[in-house]
Parts: sequence; C-alpha cells; structure tokens
Amino acid sequence: MPVRSELIANVEALALRNRGGARRGAGNARDRLRAASAGLPRPANLAATARQRLDHAATNLLAGLRHTRQSKTIALGRVAPHIRPPLLRQRVRELGARLEGIDRRGETALRQLASRAALRLNPVAARLTPALRQLAARAERRAGPILGRLDPARDRIMTRTRQNLSSLAKLLETVSYKGVLARGFALVTDAGGRLVRSRDAVNPGDTLILEVADGQIGATVTGAPAMGRRRPRDPAPDGGQESLF
Repeated sequence: MPVRSELIANVEALALRNRGGARRGAGNARDRLRAASAGLPRPANLAATARQRLDHAATNLLAGLRHTRQSKTIALGRVAPHIRPPLLRQRVRELGARLEGIDRRGETALRQLASRAALRLNPVAARLTPALRQLAARAERRAGPILGRLDPARDRIMTRTRQNLSSLAKLLETVSYKGVLARGFALVTDAGGRLVRSRDAVNPGDTLILEVADGQIGATVTGAPAMGRRRPRDPAPDGGQESLF
C-alpha cells in the first residue's frame, strides 16, 4: 500500500499539472482574443467615419437648400407678372362666366331629360291607371266585410271598457276616505302634511289641519282635555218647567 508521503506527492503533481493546463488554456484564449481584436476597427476610426458622413450630408443639405431657393425664386419671378390683382380679377370673371354657362347648359339638359322621362312615363302611367283602380276596388271589396266586423267589435270593447271603469270608480269610492269624511269623521294632519294617528304625536301649540267632507279647518293644540259632548235633556212630561228636585 502507498504511504502517506507518496499520496501527498501524487496530489501535488496533479495540482501542478492542473494549474499548468489552466494557464495554457487562459493563454490560448488570450492569444485568440488579441488576434480577433486586431482585425476589428478602432472605435475612434468608426466615429471618425460616421462624422465624415454626417459632415458630407450637412454640406449637401445646405447646398440643396440654396439650389432649391434659387430655383423657386426664378419660378416665382416667371409667374409673378401673371398673378397681379387685375389679372386675377379678370381670371375670376372668366371662370365665373364659364361656370354660369355650364350651369345654364346643365339646367337645360336636366329639363330635356325630365321631358324625355315624362314622355316615356306617360304611356306607362296610362296603362297602369286602370290596373291600379282595379286593385283599389278589389282591396276595398275585401276590406268591406272586415270593416263591418270591426265596428261591432269596437263597440263591444268600448262597452266592456266603460263597465270596467264604472266598477273601478265604484270600488274607488268604496275604499276612499272621502266616504268616511261624509259620515262625519275628520282627517287630521300636522303642518307638514303628515297624518296624526295619536295624541302623543302632537304638542301644545302645534298647528293641525282638519279635513272634513266640505273642506279644511285649521286648529291649534291647546293641551286642555277635550270636553265631552253634553247629552240634550229630555223635556218635562207635562211640557212645563222641570222639577228642581
């Protein structure tokens, strides 16, 4: 069996070989990177090339603008004598006259077209008129019995509707509080229009509205107990003065 010293020596030899391989791999990669970077243009050269193209485009743009300005100035100089106000007015008058002539010719053409269409339509209308009259007469004959059945049906519907309305009116009179008021009762509401259903709902000094059968009566709560209605006295049997005892 190998001793400890041999194992340590073996591990150190493997580590040394590993470090050597790593150094050689890094060196090879470095060499390849340097070779690849040598073939690339420098950033300064790239920027210089783009700057040159920009300067050339700016110079051409200025030259083109000057050339365009000169050509437009020359063209305007050629046209300017023909666009003076008197010439423009004359041109407007000429165009207006042409437009009026076109309008008159168009109106005449439309009239002619309308006349031709009327000439073509009149015979057709003359042939269609009897047919339309026959259709109208036939439709009237068909509608006569239907209209005759509609009148009784309408009368029955109206009669049934009147009966229903009369029944509803009677039912309304039955459930309405107006009938209760006609029997001598009153509807009591406060100043805000709210129903008063209990004496605890009002206080002395409150204003009340008493609605009776023929109108409304204003009242004020005094807080005093209500006085009972006195029963009328029976007359004396002999028709004379009542007995004091």
